[in-house]
Amino acid sequence: MRKHLKAFGGVISAALVLAAVAIAADDMSAKVAAAKSAADHQALAAEYDAHAKDATAKAEQHEKMAKSYQGLGKMGQYHANQHCANLSKSYRDQAKEFQALADAHRGAAKEAK
Repeated sequence: MRKHLKAFGGVISAALVLAAVAIAADDMSAKVAAAKSAADHQALAAEYDAHAKDATAKAEQHEKMAKSYQGLGKMGQYHANQHCANLSKSYRDQAKEFQALADAHRGAAKEAK
């Protein structure tokens, strides 16, 4: 019974995280649609800068984890180090995209009245 409750708790936690991500994405969509002034675009640029910083931190974390998995014997058969390396690359790609969005909004801020 306890095992089932723990599993159910994990499912609920995951659902809450996904709901929070969806709300955050909707919030960003609304902010993007409403952006008219230089200040609006600067605020969006700052948010995208923060997302880029977070993604870079996650990439670095997974790079360290990949090194930790190397040479762990049995864990090596699951290729955990390669999974971490793949995640690190993905987060680095995300950081580049967030930075590009931030730069675009800084450009839009310069052109806004």
